[in-house]
Amino acid sequence: MKSKKLLLVLAMTVFFLVSSSVYAVDRDKEIAALADKAIAHILKVGRNQAFQDFADRKGEFFNGEVYIVVLDMDGINTFHPVNPRLVGKNFMNFKDTDGTLFIQEITSNLKQNGVTWVEYNWVNPIKKKVAKKRALAKMIDKKEYVLIGYWP
Repeated sequence: MKSKKLLLVLAMTVFFLVSSSVYAVDRDKEIAALADKAIAHILKVGRNQAFQDFADRKGEFFNGEVYIVVLDMDGINTFHPVNPRLVGKNFMNFKDTDGTLFIQEITSNLKQNGVTWVEYNWVNPIKKKVAKKRALAKMIDKKEYVLIGYWP
């Protein structure tokens, strides 16, 4: 009887681990597609119109915790749909809750690859507690990039 319960618990654990990793892969694909779509939109309609579209909370580029942020390679925030007061602020020395300089990590990786994933600890506004956030940064051109994150 104990072995059946143990086997059931083990099977459920494996199921949840596999399903959560599949979810993360699907979510990464979704975020990557959104980044490509956002970059294409900027190049098609220009920054001003694209930023208006990105800020539309009922639009195709904004979905709860997932939205488009734009920074330049010097760490200056050039667009933020949730907190416009952050526009113009330099995030280069910005640290997550563990002290990680994640914007420096992003820009360093972008200089080499043009695209990068990063994980950092950030306050989840829905759950009101610090959690691991995963984000994709992808170059728009030689000076700016989109940043899109989510809580796995």
